[in-house]
Amino acid sequence: MLPEIMFYRVSGALRTALESKFGRGMLSKPPEHISSKDLRELLSHVSNLTSDDSRDKAKRLRAFAKALSLCPRPLSDGMSVAEAASDFLTLKRLPAHGNYFEVTTRARVNGIETSSLRVVNLDVLGIKAGGLLSEALLGAPDPLLGVDFYRFTSLLSRVSAVEEGRRLLSTPAVLQEASHVYRLFALADSLLPNFKSRSDYFNSFKKVMRFSLAHLKSGQYFADAAYGVRCHPFKESDHTEGNASPVSEQVVLQKKEDADQLQRDDSQRGLLDSLKFISASDDSEAYDKATQQIRAQMDTYLIACEQVLNEQRECVERMDAILSGGPPSTVTRQLLKGYRNGIIPSYDTMQRLPQDALDWFLLSFVHNEQMFSHGTSKNRGFGLSVFLSNYGFEPTAGYAFDVALSQFYLTHSSMIACFIILAITTGWNGSTVATLSPSRIRKTGSGYRMTGIKTKTNQLQQEEIEEIESRTDDKLACRAIELLLWHNKNVDLFAERRTESVFCPMRLKFDGPRIANLPRFDRTLLAFLKANNLPRITIRDYRNLRLNYTYVAGGGDIVATQIRAGHASLATTARYIRGRIQAELHDSNIRRYMRILAKSILWVTGRKQLDNTEESKAARRLLFPLSPHSAEKSDSAADAWLASIGEMRLEITESDAIHCCYQQKFYEKNLRFLISFNENRFLEYHLARIVFCAALHRLLKESPFSYIVRRKEFDI
Repeated sequence: MLPEIMFYRVSGALRTALESKFGRGMLSKPPEHISSKDLRELLSHVSNLTSDDSRDKAKRLRAFAKALSLCPRPLSDGMSVAEAASDFLTLKRLPAHGNYFEVTTRARVNGIETSSLRVVNLDVLGIKAGGLLSEALLGAPDPLLGVDFYRFTSLLSRVSAVEEGRRLLSTPAVLQEASHVYRLFALADSLLPNFKSRSDYFNSFKKVMRFSLAHLKSGQYFADAAYGVRCHPFKESDHTEGNASPVSEQVVLQKKEDADQLQRDDSQRGLLDSLKFISASDDSEAYDKATQQIRAQMDTYLIACEQVLNEQRECVERMDAILSGGPPSTVTRQLLKGYRNGIIPSYDTMQRLPQDALDWFLLSFVHNEQMFSHGTSKNRGFGLSVFLSNYGFEPTAGYAFDVALSQFYLTHSSMIACFIILAITTGWNGSTVATLSPSRIRKTGSGYRMTGIKTKTNQLQQEEIEEIESRTDDKLACRAIELLLWHNKNVDLFAERRTESVFCPMRLKFDGPRIANLPRFDRTLLAFLKANNLPRITIRDYRNLRLNYTYVAGGGDIVATQIRAGHASLATTARYIRGRIQAELHDSNIRRYMRILAKSILWVTGRKQLDNTEESKAARRLLFPLSPHSAEKSDSAADAWLASIGEMRLEITESDAIHCCYQQKFYEKNLRFLISFNENRFLEYHLARIVFCAALHRLLKESPFSYIVRRKEFDI
């Protein structure tokens, strides 16, 4: 719905456009027959024909451009109407005496919504028109939430007081890189004092800036580049009035990643504890048993989530039956007559009603009063219903009312169940799963293609699922997607959306329009696990669980795990699967090399003369390359044996045993260096040699040269 003042300005500009033949012709064409250049000419034509003073002229032009931007269909050159209008308004400088933006804000005070007109004066801030700030304000909705505008301008005044901040905000997005976007938000974070609501101020600043429709120099949307930035959290120990925390965004993200890697929940360790009891005769059996163990852990959560979705469907069916049956016989004529005349039974009366009468009153009240679109914070009567409370997330009146809305929306319990299902199925980070929106979910035959955004790197991750019997995980994920799309469709029809994500449950205790927003996933997950008697783990653990499952199900295939994780390097994937699962199964990999080596080794012992016999030749050559920087195709015995895939006969002398001990010590001390120096070289050459060396070192401990290993381990 357009505000009255905006409708007045749009109608004025529209009358001006219709006065000319060019304007009538352009407005009569469908968007597919108009290019972005034609649209800019139309806006310029309206600007030239407007005879008002420059201030009203700019207002009308902005309103007209924003109204045209509501058209969802693309132009002939593929650009959206909103992008073309934004480009025109960005390039068109505001009047010299009016270098400012007017923003309409709205707020609700005592249940009454009020509107106010606010001004952002670029001259006072020292910021040039046409830059990042102008692009964001041009794309901002009208009206804007008052609290967001207040927090945005508070932080904007701090950023504009710094020379670097003014430069970044004055430069158009098309001239900037993604690194400049990160620097802008890192600067905003460093200028925020360390107080409890600092994240709210940062998020409001980020929210308004992401209204920009402009592209960066690389072609990426500014809004997408700014999606994953976060601020430094409030620290109680460091709380000082006006104390800034100059920590850049990159450092904050790195510290958070390191902390998450080091802090492992006890319950997650318990999930993989059963692997240490695996007893297998070979590698294949060990991986099969590990796969079954982790699969059972995943199924524990998936089965519980499926049960929650079944309960939602069962609840809706019972509610349909209650409403279709009409008023029960236990409702007195007097109560029914008063109810039909608009008199709602009091809370005391509801306490005395039978359960069937109470359920009918509550459910019909939701429909008659359209409580799915408008509501009140007082939902005490719903807590009296045993039927609604049994299906509630928790036994409270608020969650009983949550169930009463389940004919229109997913309950909070069903929402977190869908989140867990998709987190386990995709193996994505929780923040990546939360970026799923209706526009990023596409129907593909019998399944769906989901596209998420990695918030740390702004990279896209895609996952395709198909609803077929042989893929039970995908079948359950398709059901979760269908429920989420149904929920979001009703949100767009009846409620006010505060997030683009498909995970947007209803805010329950709120006077006024129903609001759909992102939940507190960490708190909601803990309540969900407790309500369903599930082991307590974190959102991050679902990703680890899936990646570990992919690793063991593929027989230790780390490349398949890397593809599932969406990592740029194998080293990152190795960090994810490093833990109990890798420690428990590491011996299986080494034992495989030991068995192959044992069949091909000839132990050359005793005093041997240097002659031309085969045994003496074994003492002349090197067991391993002389240097880690040697040529890839070296003449070392290790490389020759690996090239033969274990078919070559390998003769080990006392010198080789000593060499192996030194080589084992070298790998232990320099593993990190070898990886960081050249990761591709490490994976292609060094990794196989390291496994060969570890297997040979273990065999030496049980060979005639075991005394050398014991002595060298003491000496080295």
